[in-house]
Amino acid sequence: MTVDTRCPSTIMSTTYARQLISTFGFYVISASACQLMMQTVATVMVSSWLNYCNSILYGTSSYNIKILQCVQNVLVCTVMMTDKCDHIKLLLTILHWLRITTRIYFRIALLTFKTLTTHQPSYIHDLLQLHCSVVTTTPIHRQQPA
Repeated sequence: MTVDTRCPSTIMSTTYARQLISTFGFYVISASACQLMMQTVATVMVSSWLNYCNSILYGTSSYNIKILQCVQNVLVCTVMMTDKCDHIKLLLTILHWLRITTRIYFRIALLTFKTLTTHQPSYIHDLLQLHCSVVTTTPIHRQQPA
């Protein structure tokens, strides 16, 4: 799987899901229940579609990152029932979602931490090398004024 084949399929999946989320409002009577249900469904979609094979996104082109960020922004606006002109960073914070670049770094850091602490999966653990730096603290001797 490459990034160039993954991005279009993610866009198609999230576009279909956004249409489904938008129709939830017609079937739910309470507005707060509707928004809560849309947040739950969208969070599941974001965590599954945007996190799937996230490590292959490391080092990808800024164009692909921009596309995925636009997909995430559309989902945020759909879930929060806002215009696209609203401040997206605040909405991401309310939903406890990370931006795409931050999400990539977080998933790699999480995978590395879990591999180092549990030694699983072994094929990744065998590739990691611990780097222990030795820091010596030597006191700085000050010259006494005469």
